[in-house]
Amino acid sequence: MSAFTIILRIILSATFISAGATKIVTRKHFASALPNMGVPASLVSAVAFVIPPCEVVLGVLLLVNATAFFAALAALFMLIAFSALLVFTITRGQGGGCNCFGSLSSDKPVGPQALLRNGLLAAMAAMIVAAGPI
Repeated sequence: MSAFTIILRIILSATFISAGATKIVTRKHFASALPNMGVPASLVSAVAFVIPPCEVVLGVLLLVNATAFFAALAALFMLIAFSALLVFTITRGQGGGCNCFGSLSSDKPVGPQALLRNGLLAAMAAMIVAAGPI
């Protein structure tokens, strides 16, 4: 495994752990943003409960050699799904932030910068996947 791949894993891990941890600490703040992102009201509680710990677990699994490949693959799929939700939100002109990093996030409406961030993170995950299992 190359040093570059290790660096990508650390960056992606830190991103997922910080995003999930801040959402866990400020779960109500995250949950309040979900309806503006197009999440049906009936699913808001479940999404707010499930996504943050999944992000933390993925972040940890990215640091473990034996699980990094599969964690990167899962992260890639999550980032694609999150990006699709962002596109849906942006095209509808919905207001409010995504609270992608809990209370550390801006409350300004999501836009191209959020898609760019997700694209860069997805590219990192794809490079880890392309490096193959260890």
